[in-house]
Amino acid sequence: MNLSRAFSVILFLCVSLRGVFPGRALAVEALLGAKVWYVAWNPYLKDVGEKVAPWEGWQYIEGGSGMMYGPSASLLLSDRLTFSVSYLYGVLGARYDTDFIESNGDTNLKVEYHFTGYARTVRHDLDTALSYTLSRNFKLFAGFKYQPLTMKVNKRGGFWDLNDITGAREPDEFYYIDSNELTFKQRNYAPGVGVGYTHAVSDTFTLTANVSFIYFFGTFDIDTGDTYFYPASGTFENPSVNPGSSFSFDSSGIGLNAEPGIVVLLNEKTVLSLGFRFQYVRMTIRNAEGLDDTEGLNDYVYGAYLAALYRL
Repeated sequence: MNLSRAFSVILFLCVSLRGVFPGRALAVEALLGAKVWYVAWNPYLKDVGEKVAPWEGWQYIEGGSGMMYGPSASLLLSDRLTFSVSYLYGVLGARYDTDFIESNGDTNLKVEYHFTGYARTVRHDLDTALSYTLSRNFKLFAGFKYQPLTMKVNKRGGFWDLNDITGAREPDEFYYIDSNELTFKQRNYAPGVGVGYTHAVSDTFTLTANVSFIYFFGTFDIDTGDTYFYPASGTFENPSVNPGSSFSFDSSGIGLNAEPGIVVLLNEKTVLSLGFRFQYVRMTIRNAEGLDDTEGLNDYVYGAYLAALYRL
């Protein structure tokens, strides 16, 4: 979904919902704008590496960062009822450069690895919510999130076989590894509920805080790509090739979203919002035959945001 299509979808939703209340057409108000979010990311791939395939070194990937941005809209259906929708898109990047010792996944012999790599993630967040104002300060809301992401990991490096007794590197037993892209894809669907708090400091400034909980389900796909092995005693020609494989699993989990901020009324038409947004999910991969531990995969996304809405 590109940004122009996202704007079209959000406008269509707003117009459609206004049509649901024909008797209140003049009273229904709409706000349309955009949101920018600076994202820091501690990816679930760290736990995949730690729990599933420690010899791959994914657990040493550093946290990534990037910008997400997109349109948002709110439709004030009545004095108490509000519908909102937003779409954010962004590309997050993370590098890793590490040396570590692990047991080989097949033989359990000790091996010393060195890997360098880069993880590039395309992430989408589509959120909808229907909120009901309980009092001057509190509201309840329920909604649905769609969150697809695609992560591509390029890595290269090598490993030394270690002596079983001394632990020293075996001479002439270094193997250079050159991997094609490993691709991880997620498709998450998540209903959720939450509570919001507002406190008007003045006619212009309002403090806000929203907390919500989600249950998500979806798919988790892996394409390992081909891996090429070059022995140290040979040349960089005619490598042995380990063909890649593709796997598809079911995934599910729970999540928490928190968003404290401040709303500034610039004038009668324009509203500015800034604050901090935090998302956490704890994921379980199911139908993963041959994997010892696929629970407790943690993903953290957080950062400052800025949004502007214009009253139509």
